[in-house]
Amino acid sequence: MHIYLNLFTNLEKYYPVAKKGPQNLSLKTSSTVAHLIKMLGMPDEPKLLTMVNGQPSDISTVLTDNDEVYFFYQLMLYARN
Repeated sequence: MHIYLNLFTNLEKYYPVAKKGPQNLSLKTSSTVAHLIKMLGMPDEPKLLTMVNGQPSDISTVLTDNDEVYFFYQLMLYARN
């Protein structure tokens, strides 16, 4: 199965191929977001946000062929008074 992987901001260092930008990636059938995180060596932390095909997802989401997967860190914005 193949997915389209997008990593943003300081997560780009986890791309499996030493080039920046979206990449096609082969995975075993029935892989989950958790499997992908482990395969890439990324930290599994609460501020890591995942979207699959434009929808928020969690680590238990099962990936399917041609899914578009996006990882990015949650940004915290604080307003000053």
